[in-house]
Amino acid sequence: MAKYYMGVSFLQGRGVRRDIHLARYWFKQAAKAGHKKAIFYLAKVEKSLHNNNRYITKSYLSKYNPSPLINRLNNLLFCLL
Repeated sequence: MAKYYMGVSFLQGRGVRRDIHLARYWFKQAAKAGHKKAIFYLAKVEKSLHNNNRYITKSYLSKYNPSPLINRLNNLLFCLL
């Protein structure tokens, strides 16, 4: 949970200088631990870093979500991004 909040802090510049690369690092760490919101934000950060490439976004969502239900929810979120 703390890794996710570190990512949010760096993404929004709360108490630290804003750094999207450090935000990506911390969201990735939290995603590896299974934090669902971190998975979503990791995909959004990757999307913004890679000029809104939907393929990269979708690959990150599926990489950190092995559950079929979560994958279906992510596909829905993917459509909304």
